[in-house]
Amino acid sequence: MCRKGFRADREHIASQAALVALDKHVAYSASKAGIPGLTKVLAFEWWRVGGDGQRHLARCG
Repeated sequence: MCRKGFRADREHIASQAALVALDKHVAYSASKAGIPGLTKVLAFEWWRVGGDGQRHLARCG
């Protein structure tokens, strides 16, 4: 946990497989698609409990 008043941004990095279908990469694409979902849930949960202004960002490239 962070010190009170300390702000931290978290960036979760996924690959393009999180957004587009890749032939013969079912397991890889499924695991990468979970990262944007994880980021959304973390952002919501931290917001709900007053996470001291922390941001959760997802980058897919």
